[in-house]
Amino acid sequence: MRNLLIVLCCVAFSGCIRYSFTGSTLPSHIKTVSIPLVENTTAEIGIEEKLRDQVYNAYTGLNVLSVVQDNGDADLRIRVIVYANVPDEYDASGNVKTYKVTITAQVAFVDTKENKAIFEDTITGSGIYDHRTENVDTGIGIALGMLKESIINNTVSGW
Repeated sequence: MRNLLIVLCCVAFSGCIRYSFTGSTLPSHIKTVSIPLVENTTAEIGIEEKLRDQVYNAYTGLNVLSVVQDNGDADLRIRVIVYANVPDEYDASGNVKTYKVTITAQVAFVDTKENKAIFEDTITGSGIYDHRTENVDTGIGIALGMLKESIINNTVSGW
């Protein structure tokens, strides 16, 4: 009986021995990524630079791909297309308690060697802030953080 238990345990765990997770299963030829300037078609000046900085820092922190100035094995192309800052919640008197910042971007992660998109989608991030104790920069920071996480998850981590 004991020998049978040992054999069953070995069979059950044998699949785990061969499996390893590197955090990314991108095509093997993709070792570098370039992140061109982010386009901004909204009237909100500066969010494109903040988004690029956050995404750049996230990529360098992951150590999955080397970030290069240009001519990367992949390009991460981002265009901010929507910025909104609208009332979100009201108090009993009808006064605005919180505002919601929404930022939407078109994202394309392109394999430059194969000349094809690995990931392409429109992504939205939002951030709620209490205007009585915070300012719009808080909402923008939260929204950009959500966008950055979604971009990273869909281009590198999700693979």
